[in-house]
Amino acid sequence: MTQLWLKKCIYEFAEKHPNICIDLDVQNEKIDLVSKRVDISFRLGDLIEQDWVARKLWSIPFGLCASRSYIEKNGPVTHPKQLVNHRLITVNNDCHWKLVNQTTNEVFSDELQFQFSSNDVLLVRDAVVHGLGIAWIPTYYFHELNHDQHNLLPLLPDWQDAGKEVFIMYRDRDKRPMRVDAFIEHVSMWKNRFNMFV
Repeated sequence: MTQLWLKKCIYEFAEKHPNICIDLDVQNEKIDLVSKRVDISFRLGDLIEQDWVARKLWSIPFGLCASRSYIEKNGPVTHPKQLVNHRLITVNNDCHWKLVNQTTNEVFSDELQFQFSSNDVLLVRDAVVHGLGIAWIPTYYFHELNHDQHNLLPLLPDWQDAGKEVFIMYRDRDKRPMRVDAFIEHVSMWKNRFNMFV
């Protein structure tokens, strides 16, 4: 998320406030924000800290994707129930896929076996590009690619989920540092200008 698009928001803030020092720590795992002395955190999903303010920013849609070469070799997918016959790739902490047909409201949430997993979504996407299987990841990870160059295809576009929510979190203190309030305001304005999701 940070590497692909959220970094643009942070870079803009750095340009507007050159006297504020930024220490940007990108982690895939949940960390102790207090012991790490974190001012502000972005969280995807429900990993919300107690005693922190959490404001929803976006809801990120997820979708299925595979490489063109994988589909040509293993056949098309016309319904999620066919996923059990395919090699599947996932992010370590996202091992339960729930797909909802946006037209019929049919829900697919069967147990699936995964042949490849990583804690890094970019590595998951690259594994898909290399033809290792089908993944269920945020759609911006594959819509940003040139499909002809990378041979990466979205699958079953009618099947999505409610999306995972992205929150900005900060301590609920009476006297927050001005730098923190300035960044919160900047993110809010940037969100309104670049509301790329729901």
